[in-house]
Amino acid sequence: MTTQTKANYACPNATLILRADAPQDEWLEVRKQGIGGSDVSAIVGLNRWTSAYETWSVKTGQFAGPDYNHAMRMGHLLEPVIRTLFVEDTGIKVRQAGLMRSKENPFMQCTVDGLTEDGGIFEAKSSTGWLREEWEDDQVPDHAELQVMHNLAVTGRSHAWVSGLLDGREVFIRRIERNEDLITDLIEIERRFWEQNVLANVAPDVSNVTLPHLKEVFAQGTDTSSLQPRDLVVELRERLAAAKSTIKEAEKEESQVQAEFRLLFGNHSRLVDEADGLTTLAKLDQNGTFSSSKFKTAEPELWNQLQIMKPTLDMDTLKAEHPETYNKYRARVLRTPAIKEGK
Repeated sequence: MTTQTKANYACPNATLILRADAPQDEWLEVRKQGIGGSDVSAIVGLNRWTSAYETWSVKTGQFAGPDYNHAMRMGHLLEPVIRTLFVEDTGIKVRQAGLMRSKENPFMQCTVDGLTEDGGIFEAKSSTGWLREEWEDDQVPDHAELQVMHNLAVTGRSHAWVSGLLDGREVFIRRIERNEDLITDLIEIERRFWEQNVLANVAPDVSNVTLPHLKEVFAQGTDTSSLQPRDLVVELRERLAAAKSTIKEAEKEESQVQAEFRLLFGNHSRLVDEADGLTTLAKLDQNGTFSSSKFKTAEPELWNQLQIMKPTLDMDTLKAEHPETYNKYRARVLRTPAIKEGK
């Protein structure tokens, strides 16, 4: 007679702060009171969508946070689907959990997607097929690994199950064991961020990922000046000029390579290895952007025949009659003209 192991849903290191069915506004408010699992990759600098600066601005109340977009909505809707697939494929039951806070390090808190009956946590990830390489060789994306290590630190549980759904049809299931060395490092990194940046209200360094956030926060300019050290501004000007020069050189090289490729293709659509006459080395498919200007010039009668009327914004009237509104939605463009002393 076999003995069934008792389900383990205990979180010995954590205190439950909010139940899973708590109102959304309560969740949003409490999330500002600590560092969550989804914040960790940004703080460490391994998140391609957000940065430590943006996380700091949310925690300090200077920014409400990103708008609830389509990707977030789909992730929320697909979470129970991914959970169901995981349970069906593994036979491991999953229980919902609320927002928990670390007893030892109260600046750390988490909301796991579920607690598994075998003593682990569950995290559901939905993504696109072009990120498939992040799941190859039994791996998970860096941001997901950092998130689960943070969540394991908060909960005190032994391992994590990460289930990824790509393009709504390809499922990956990965088990990640608790890594005490990584957890120790994360606790110290998060402690420094919380104490030296959030509590001290000192902004962390910006990164290239921070640019979209800063454009949104400082979208509206005023006709005023900001006193800044000359050396700092000159250094930024020189770095910007060097970056633009590098881009131009890269674009020239790209055009050179494209030209050499086009010469090899001629009117053909494939380049095949001459050794076997079968292996395709490169393709030039006719499935790119449609050229309206060339079509109009070459096929004027068909162009006129296929014209349709559709509403469009009267920019001239908007600019003339509502200048303040017009300027409100114009982008701010960075320019670095020659420095003129005293002007």
